[in-house]
Amino acid sequence: MSTDSTRGARQSRDDVDRTPLDATVVRYQNTPDRCTLSPPDVDGDRRLTAWLSVDADALVTLAENR
Repeated sequence: MSTDSTRGARQSRDDVDRTPLDATVVRYQNTPDRCTLSPPDVDGDRRLTAWLSVDADALVTLAENR
């Protein structure tokens, strides 16, 4: 495995950034709930526009993928 930090290079497990993420779920009545993953210190507007947001029903548990 490469430990090169250039874009697209594979990383070893030791090189992975371990920054904690918060999961914020917004629940809706007539549309799928939305889950946003973001660092814990991001303000509300940036949390919804600069980080990963997906329909909550697209997520699976870790146990389902092992």
